[in-house]
Amino acid sequence: MIFNVIGAGFRETPIEIREKLSVDGDLYGVVCQVLKANCGIKDVSVISTCNRIEIYYTLPEDQIEADSKSNSDHKDTGVIQAFLSVVGVSEDIVRYFYHHRDKAAIRHLFSVTAALDSLVVGEPQITGQVKDGFRRSCELSPVSGFMRRIFEEAFRVAKKIRQETDIGRTGVSVSYVVAELAKKILDNLHDRTVLVIGSGEMAELAVMNLMRNGVTKIRIANRTFENACSLAEKYRASVVRFEHIADALTDADMVISSTGSRNYIITAEMVKQAVRGRRKSPLFMIDIALPRDIEATANELDNVFLYNVDDLQQIANENMGNRLREAQKASQIVEQETDLVMRRLNFREMTPLINALRAKLENTVRESITDKIISSPDFTDSQKQIIKRASGAVVNKLLHTHIRQIRTMHAEGKDPVPVLAEMFDLNLDDFAGQHADNSEVVTHDNPRLAVCQTDIIIRYISRLYPDIQCEKILLKTTGDKILDKALSDIGGKGLFLKELEEALMSGEADIAVHSVKDVPAVLYPGLELGAVIPEDSPLDAFISDDYASFAGMPAGTKVGTSSQRRTAQLRILRPDIEFVPLRGNLDTRLRKMREKQTDAVILAAAGMERLGMQSHIRHKFSAEQCIPAVSQGIIGIEFRTGDQNIRKLLDKLNSPPTFRRMQLERCFKDRADADCKTPAACYLETKPDGYECYMFLADTAMTQWTKHREFLKFGGENLEERISAIADKMMTVLANRQGHPF
Repeated sequence: MIFNVIGAGFRETPIEIREKLSVDGDLYGVVCQVLKANCGIKDVSVISTCNRIEIYYTLPEDQIEADSKSNSDHKDTGVIQAFLSVVGVSEDIVRYFYHHRDKAAIRHLFSVTAALDSLVVGEPQITGQVKDGFRRSCELSPVSGFMRRIFEEAFRVAKKIRQETDIGRTGVSVSYVVAELAKKILDNLHDRTVLVIGSGEMAELAVMNLMRNGVTKIRIANRTFENACSLAEKYRASVVRFEHIADALTDADMVISSTGSRNYIITAEMVKQAVRGRRKSPLFMIDIALPRDIEATANELDNVFLYNVDDLQQIANENMGNRLREAQKASQIVEQETDLVMRRLNFREMTPLINALRAKLENTVRESITDKIISSPDFTDSQKQIIKRASGAVVNKLLHTHIRQIRTMHAEGKDPVPVLAEMFDLNLDDFAGQHADNSEVVTHDNPRLAVCQTDIIIRYISRLYPDIQCEKILLKTTGDKILDKALSDIGGKGLFLKELEEALMSGEADIAVHSVKDVPAVLYPGLELGAVIPEDSPLDAFISDDYASFAGMPAGTKVGTSSQRRTAQLRILRPDIEFVPLRGNLDTRLRKMREKQTDAVILAAAGMERLGMQSHIRHKFSAEQCIPAVSQGIIGIEFRTGDQNIRKLLDKLNSPPTFRRMQLERCFKDRADADCKTPAACYLETKPDGYECYMFLADTAMTQWTKHREFLKFGGENLEERISAIADKMMTVLANRQGHPF
């Protein structure tokens, strides 16, 4: 599969051309449909913003002309021309388009998603725009695992860059630049009147930044009056009916317009009429929409000063000092991650070899030992079952050794295929894509709770599939090895998954068992959560040898927890308690409490109950007191996306109600970019007719927090969209420093 991108961006393409190329509404689906039908495209995702139009797509290798295979920047004019025909633009602008393929396309996607190729470097909105575009692609038609993996990697890299650099610390977003321009133009903003047209994200961010810079007279207009009222109420602004915009121009000192209209909201004639009543008072207008909301010829009128998104570039550049320095670090991360992804994608070419090797070993053991013993009358049925299980274990041990050899040779740039194919007399064509039917391998990390959870899953599998023999592989993860540092300082809970997921990708293991609360929002490319079992208690538990309750602890006593989420919420309840970081597995934390390193510990109730240690729990915190972590209390199973045999197994094992709760809560986690550094919580309590939704979010410095509670009715609006919108608003509150102080 060949990964491609064609696009026209703000660097190469003037705004008057970009606005003709913009795609929204029903046109999005038409573009995808035409490109797939006429260009042999398998997957397609369209990103259309005020700064760019980009189309990401995949093609089978045999679809690429031989003379262009060696040139990663060969321009795919066929796809470009098909796109231009849909949007009704002349083909003579093909020269403005760029085209990248494979590694160059992946590098470009990573840079775009991380906002390194934006008008304002580091602007966070672009990541959400790429996510929205890809989500819409998935809704329109199935997306291959190959395409999904690349986009999920892009989201992971963008998050990594925000965590490991300061690229997003200084305010230089488009909305920030608008506020900066307003200060330069109007000097004192306190007594100025600003008319904002639109109620979307960019309009709201502009309102926020204007208020932070002293603007008190803001009027909001929107085609949907209710949306204008909602935004105005939130920021104590006044409302202008959409049909009265022309009248409002007369009184405004500045106009900011950001709508999704394809026609002018403000014409030059409207501005001309407004100027007549302004007594030569200058009117400053900023148009951050694409297509543009304000007719460009309005700028030719006396005392009218009109700026569009391209005009904001100069101001953006003046504020980029620190971000550009951080962008260099970010670019290095993009380059490293691109190389890593390419190695992973290339390693997938080893799958036929691993499948063939597995089948060869199984056939050899079966022909040499298992079949002879099973057909022999000298063994009892129970003895035959023991020998059959032992044979499966032998196969897995041998396979484990050879997979490590394959991985080592591949990392060294050597091709293991001819060596092992000759050594074992393998026919890769016969075995490619096959999977053993009689032995599924469960992998888990070493602590007692993880072993217990793995045994629970094995019992589920054994009940449903008595013929499948499961073997546990003991792996010690990076997170298990580093116990002297806080999780937020060493890379988060993803460190507990790294080795497990590598075992899955290499074929060493078939499934991995996780506490879903510890699973990052973006998974390793090519892997997915395929099933969950019915949930256990999602609540947090208070455990202490000395105190009966958290509320009854004296001031100054110590509570141990490794969770920023728990610390943030419980500090609100008891600011007089000292919260100390406590790493280690469940048994280690209890031992540290008994050694009086802490007076109490807070742990997930589900883990204690699974180990039969519920008698240690003094009480559980209600969701009102301490909102649980995303998907707390849920055991999930991860597997390789393309493994259809395992998918069928997991479909029968899965609990749909619990899986749905997990999906929705992880939607919040993804939207809020929540990890162990982010004090974030989301819990959907299932009711007969919907979910009682609890959400919590604090800044990483834990200086402010915000909370939200809402009932989400089954069968109502799109729940993913509603949860994403709530997460966006909560992040906006924190970004605007409007949260509750700790």
